[in-house]
Amino acid sequence: SMTQNDPTYVSQVIASAIDKKDFGYDAMVAAAECTATAEGNRWNNKIGWLALFASIGTLLGLFGTVWGMIGAFMDMAANPAGVDIVKLSSTIGISLITTANGMIIAIPMLGFAFAQRSKLSTLFRQSNDTQKEILNYFRAPAK
Repeated sequence: SMTQNDPTYVSQVIASAIDKKDFGYDAMVAAAECTATAEGNRWNNKIGWLALFASIGTLLGLFGTVWGMIGAFMDMAANPAGVDIVKLSSTIGISLITTANGMIIAIPMLGFAFAQRSKLSTLFRQSNDTQKEILNYFRAPAK
């Protein structure tokens, strides 16, 4: 009951294994592996949101750049005799600011997402070692 009410990765894996104790050690290991995969996916999906937001930041910056460049080219097309260079520079400058802002958002978020994914992988490895130690208590003694 202690592990079933605890939402942590290890507790959920151990709870699923203990639920199968009447079916033997191999069934417990199989249940633990299945739950470990499901829990791992659940936790990795949370980090996936960080990568998604970083990608959205990049794409918003790119959208601003494209929009600004369209405006600059439309100004040039509307004034075949020549466009005011100050206005054109301003339009291009604003579009580049959106690119910089997208990168300012995306680069740290991608780095943070990578760091969190790395920490999570380490946690999974350590948790799996702990899970194996706990499940070994349920292994039948060697004859």
